[in-house]
Amino acid sequence: MIRPTIKICLFLYLSLFLNAQQINNITVEGNFLFSENEYLSVIENSGPDLSSTSIKDTLKERAAYFLYEKGYYNFSLEVTQHNDTSNILMTVKEGKPTFVDAINIVNTGLTDSLYFMQTVNSLQGKIFSKENVSNIFSELIHHYENIGYPFYSVKIDSLFFHDNENNFLVDLFISPSKGRLCRFDKFIFKGNEKTKDYVLERELRIGKSELYNQEIVDDIPAILNKTGFFRKVENPEFLIDETGKGILRITLEEKNTNNFDGILGYVPGSGNTKGYFTGFVNINLRNLFGTGRAALIKWNQETQSTQELELKYFEPWLFSYPFSLSLGLYQRKQDSTYVQRNLNTELDYVADKNITASFLASSESVIPSENSLPENTVYNSSQITTGLSLRIDTRDDLYAPRSGLLFINSYKYTSKTIEDETLTDVNSDNNLQRFEVDLSFYKTIFTSQVVSLALHAREMRGSFIELSDLYFLGGTSTLRGYRERQFSGNRLIWSNLEYRYLFDIRSYFFLFLDSGYFMRREEPQLNVSFYDDYKTGYGLGISLETAIGILKVSYALGEGDSFSEGKIHFGIANDF
Repeated sequence: MIRPTIKICLFLYLSLFLNAQQINNITVEGNFLFSENEYLSVIENSGPDLSSTSIKDTLKERAAYFLYEKGYYNFSLEVTQHNDTSNILMTVKEGKPTFVDAINIVNTGLTDSLYFMQTVNSLQGKIFSKENVSNIFSELIHHYENIGYPFYSVKIDSLFFHDNENNFLVDLFISPSKGRLCRFDKFIFKGNEKTKDYVLERELRIGKSELYNQEIVDDIPAILNKTGFFRKVENPEFLIDETGKGILRITLEEKNTNNFDGILGYVPGSGNTKGYFTGFVNINLRNLFGTGRAALIKWNQETQSTQELELKYFEPWLFSYPFSLSLGLYQRKQDSTYVQRNLNTELDYVADKNITASFLASSESVIPSENSLPENTVYNSSQITTGLSLRIDTRDDLYAPRSGLLFINSYKYTSKTIEDETLTDVNSDNNLQRFEVDLSFYKTIFTSQVVSLALHAREMRGSFIELSDLYFLGGTSTLRGYRERQFSGNRLIWSNLEYRYLFDIRSYFFLFLDSGYFMRREEPQLNVSFYDDYKTGYGLGISLETAIGILKVSYALGEGDSFSEGKIHFGIANDF
């Protein structure tokens, strides 16, 4: 037995279902200025499904609203429903557009700007469409927001439609409102449990009591993201307290900035060969004690006779000025050939949020091993290097940028002295020049889909170039699909093309295609012949934001590799 209440509900449901008219086809005719597809797009995408007992009125309302937005107010619409109720014909006569004639300012006391009058008057004579009016009003709001008026608004108070013999016209009565003049008087940061407030304030480079500027506010998330200290930076909020002071409130989500990764292995001995340890240790301490300072300790044992050690320290904002200082020590023992030791320093001047100029200086010595072969390509030498570098960085994020570019251009000059009595054909005083260019470009093509293209070039010039002077190509950071530092040359050019699909703020899958060219010029004194080659690599991978840093793993194939010969590249991003 069905209860009466249930019967009533069922009856109403069936009545609605039976009265609903499902539209299968809508035809538009008579249109001249706008295509049928434009009308249908507005009709089908504006509001609920076209299944209604008032289908004619719904179609008219949507088409009329479309024409109003385009500036056509003198139109006629007729909707005809055929005997087959699933087919609709809409006849349109669009008429002439309505043009802006006179512009009247209601609050004349707020038009103290010649810019305001020129901008508003530029609307005169244009079609009175939503797009034209919105563009002018947005331009006004944008201008005033950037000169201290975040609450500026402008609206149309009233309209007066009229016509002459040739045109339809409208007079506008516009009412602007500046609001109060605001300044950045106070900063409030939420979520920075480790990072000191003063570190964030100096990165923003906003002076106390500086006039409000919307462009500065819009740039804040990208500026703070590029420090590498935060997982997420919310869009700032601007508030006025009870005393009339302007407060900029910024909500942050910190990330782990101290990374430690490493692996240790043991290769057992065989015969007269002793066993030895291999592996690497990487300790990257960013934002020490919340001050923005950084330190790096890196050790890498590739084989029994090849070892690397690297130490770095970074001091930002020297004496509260926009200068930063980096100090570093690098030592590499290359097989049984040589030991290379480098002391370097870099002084950076941060000109603004995107541009940094640097002065580079280093001292390097190369000491051949005692048991190296007589025909070795490395000699006892020492060198002093100085250089300049320019960095332009407009990326919106340090680890997974969605837009922007990174450009680095460096020039280095080396004065080198070779201390070897057996080398009679080479001048003991040798000068080297290094030219280095890096360009990376990022573009979002669809939601969560980014294309990354990077181009790199290295060139070394000098009368005598040893093995320790060369650039190296191959591996995780240059040419994937090949061993680390597999190729060398005094000229390198390589590119990295990636398609990325982001599934989190800084985590994404990617496909890549790498290509690289390397060239080694002839060195008769070292019995080295000219050689060059071009290599490509391709594959896929994943980049994950983890507690220990940005973990990147990729599977790559080089030229001629079968699937089983592919190489797995594994690393944690070093943002020092």
